[in-house]
Amino acid sequence: MGNCPAGTLNNEEEDARDAEERGWTSTNQNYVACQKTKVGELWPDGIVPYEIDHSLDFNRDRILKAMKTIEKYSRIRFVKRSYQKPFLKISRQDGCYFAYGDCDRPKISLGIGCESYATILHELLHALGFQHEQKRPDRDKYLIIHWENIKKSHMSQFWKLDYGEYRWTDFPFDYNSIMLYDSYAFSKNGRLTIETKDGREIRRNNDLSSIDIQKLLEPMTIRMIAFIFFLVASVIAIPVKKPDPMINEGFFEGDIAGIDPYKDRNAVPLDSQRWRNGIVPYVMDPSVTHMKASIEVAMGLIERNSCIHFKRRSKEHNYVRIFSGNGCWSYWGLLNQGEQKLSLDDRCDNMATILHELLHTLGFNHEHTRSDRDDYLNIHLENVDKAWQHVFNKLEDHENRLLTYFDYDSIMLYGERYYAKADGMRALIVFLLVAVATATPVINRNPMINEGFFEGDIAGIDPYQDRNAVPKDSQRWTNGVIPYVLDPSVNHIKDLILRSMKHIEQNSCIKFVQRTTEHNYVTIYYGNGCWSFWGLLNRGEQKLSLGSGCQYFGTVVHELLHALGFEHEHNRSDRDNYLNIHLENVDPAWHYAFKKLLPHENRLLTDFDYNSVMLYGQGSFAKAYGLKSMTAKDGRFLDEPYNKPGMSTSDIKRLNILTEMPSLKIRCDGRMVSFPT
Repeated sequence: MGNCPAGTLNNEEEDARDAEERGWTSTNQNYVACQKTKVGELWPDGIVPYEIDHSLDFNRDRILKAMKTIEKYSRIRFVKRSYQKPFLKISRQDGCYFAYGDCDRPKISLGIGCESYATILHELLHALGFQHEQKRPDRDKYLIIHWENIKKSHMSQFWKLDYGEYRWTDFPFDYNSIMLYDSYAFSKNGRLTIETKDGREIRRNNDLSSIDIQKLLEPMTIRMIAFIFFLVASVIAIPVKKPDPMINEGFFEGDIAGIDPYKDRNAVPLDSQRWRNGIVPYVMDPSVTHMKASIEVAMGLIERNSCIHFKRRSKEHNYVRIFSGNGCWSYWGLLNQGEQKLSLDDRCDNMATILHELLHTLGFNHEHTRSDRDDYLNIHLENVDKAWQHVFNKLEDHENRLLTYFDYDSIMLYGERYYAKADGMRALIVFLLVAVATATPVINRNPMINEGFFEGDIAGIDPYQDRNAVPKDSQRWTNGVIPYVLDPSVNHIKDLILRSMKHIEQNSCIKFVQRTTEHNYVTIYYGNGCWSFWGLLNRGEQKLSLGSGCQYFGTVVHELLHALGFEHEHNRSDRDNYLNIHLENVDPAWHYAFKKLLPHENRLLTDFDYNSVMLYGQGSFAKAYGLKSMTAKDGRFLDEPYNKPGMSTSDIKRLNILTEMPSLKIRCDGRMVSFPT
């Protein structure tokens, strides 16, 4: 930590009612300099040595529980300090805070009032480089800060960071983050200090959100595979404690089942062993119930960064059974023989191992067995037990199926002491390390872009033939009432869906009601992608899918508005006056998604609205990450629907037009609703 300034910080006291960062002020240059230091520089290899002061013996178990939670969802490892520097000192001082202190001993204080699991987790995340969500440089898009209600001594807790200081610009605003203060934090008069622009109340968050978990993985995102998957991982060389659960006698390369390790070197997965359409049906055995959350997060990570989709098995012939066997192992690719197993015993309960085995199931091989590995690694067979030397046999050139640049950070590359005869020996040594790893941008599968769907997320219309199949007046919902059913598969986002419905109801005379006996209704379920039918079908049940990657307020509002009859902003007949469409950056298969409506097909034509939740982002449908499919003629940035705070003023006005209520103030079931002019 040579670049970390020495000296302690002059920190003001913090209120013990919340987890606080000590010394966060714009004038404290020592703190700001350290805050810019990357977590990888403070904790080499993701290992955090710690020391818990005896004053916290009464709460030690809770501290260790919080550490275990972080380890469960990341490659971070907390180890009891022996001699290491720097190390994290956790003690019982005055207040709850994290501070860098001197360079060798960053510290966490858990004083009176800081005993809760959530507070401990909050402070540990600060020690890993996490910042407060309400201090994001873009927070004003989502929050209103009521300075008049904040205690003067704590106003610095609400100062925005500069973009150069903020680490998480690629992540959407997270209302559920454990790093976000509640609506009344540091209030001097009992009134709101933080108000959300979409009207929701922010409650104290008591555990990691799904985005917090993604951020835990993100700092180590390095290039993996160009056309399938870019993964969050960092290989940590930890001495193997025998027996290692990923080293299993009789298994090919230690953790691949179904291949004779001595005879079947050519039994690498064929193209026929790919999962059909990228869909992997699975069953979770009751023996892994305690790992269910970790397994689902790992699957979600793969889904969000690829076109792979994991779905619970119904009647599929081929499927994966995930169970607690002996060790961590999987078959290699699709066997096409019905059930195939993936074993995760209690020693495999960490995110990296689960991801590793799931990737084997998809057909990934180990990085250290690729045909060109000798250009990058020294293999020390003299340090390897003879029984395991076969696992270092290289693939032939023609056997490489996923050959990109060699990746030292691939989650498919074992640590340097795996298979060693004894602790301390190295079986492989990296000898051509590049000073800085080259990070390739993550290619995300946009869940709002679905093959065969009209404009990417509208079902029931042939994208090539039905350009005139825009919703008619007969496709309006009777009296503006939409009966709905929430499928059990979306129970995990039920509150989000209800908030989105309420957002529409509060700004219109639309009313969502739980279905009883109504003939026409919407079933909202966890499908493949985010999509909806367009307006009322008048055929009974119609579906609305909110699958993986759709768990954002703006996305849910977008799909609900499709169900009401809204079209996309970039398809309106006059869009060329406002947008430049770059078809050269769009795959020809998606060109139809940019076809304009004819003038008579526009049903909700008000002034063009760059802020509409119905306008896609500038990278939607692009061939590759970084390319722009459309740009605003006035040069502004075009954000994705998921990153928007709900309906814009124009969206609300159009909803008024759609329901034929042109007055500025109208009565909806006894309540007055005001609409923008």
